[in-house]
Amino acid sequence: MSNEKIRARVMFEMIGRPKEHLKKAMADLITVIGKENAVVILNSKIHEPKKIEKEVKEKNKYEGEMFSTFAEVELELPEIMNVFGLCFRYLPSHVEIISPQDFNLQNLDISFTANEIINRIHHYDSIAKTMLMQNSILSKRIEELIVENRNKCAPTITMGGPEAEKKAKPKKKGKKK
Repeated sequence: MSNEKIRARVMFEMIGRPKEHLKKAMADLITVIGKENAVVILNSKIHEPKKIEKEVKEKNKYEGEMFSTFAEVELELPEIMNVFGLCFRYLPSHVEIISPQDFNLQNLDISFTANEIINRIHHYDSIAKTMLMQNSILSKRIEELIVENRNKCAPTITMGGPEAEKKAKPKKKGKKK
């Protein structure tokens, strides 16, 4: 691999509320990235948060006023593996390698990156399966509680009003006189 540093443009997106918090959270993210070992931030621009339109909000089931913003960050890293590491840790929405034009990768680097991707996918798969299982358990329990509540709260209705209800109630069995 050459000694030429990698220059990249990376984009990050966020949604949230309130608007001021979203802008601060994005600035904090860029600060954290800038403190990463071997990362040099050359330029960054945080775009003003915009209110999410109603159709998007309904589609994603957000309640209340939500905002979205994005940041463009131009940075310099010593190796392509640092770019991959940055992607794994911070999940940017887009990465553009500006320079160099060509890379010379060793099979060890490719194997390492492929295994990192596989590990990440397995981790997310495990989380998804756990959440589906928990969701199924909770749904069944909610259904059980609904049935229990229905049985407890269901009024006994008989024809003929309150007098008929008194007569309709079973009498307690006791000793015969």
